[in-house]
Amino acid sequence: MSFDMTDEKFRVVDLQDSLAQHSQTELSVCKLRESLAMLQYSTNTGKHVCVVWMMENGVQRSFTKLFSVSAPHGSMTILGFRKTGQPIIEVKDDLSELSDLAVYEPNSEVKMNDLEICGRSNLFSVNSYMETLLLLVRSN
Repeated sequence: MSFDMTDEKFRVVDLQDSLAQHSQTELSVCKLRESLAMLQYSTNTGKHVCVVWMMENGVQRSFTKLFSVSAPHGSMTILGFRKTGQPIIEVKDDLSELSDLAVYEPNSEVKMNDLEICGRSNLFSVNSYMETLLLLVRSN
């Protein structure tokens, strides 16, 4: 399901077969730049992996695979994306209740840039922010 802000209508989003075959617990919806994106989580040979797919120009069933992210250790959750499209990731230590924040950089040799922010698992969140000069109108 998606909501088009221009005509203010809800629409059903049909997933292509490669995404539709996965269970709902393996998929997550998010915004990447100004497009709809799907995060496909799986465990591959004991490593936690997330594949990032992005919808092309709002066209149904046209998701393009952008990249795959592997957790360096433990498990991970993509919390959101930078303006540049790099995912901000919570990397969880499965042996403790701690997590670190990192940024995945697909075109870098390092790949995973640790932001040196540590905290309790599942308590991090990332939200979009858009500055505006519009004032809220209040009635008296």
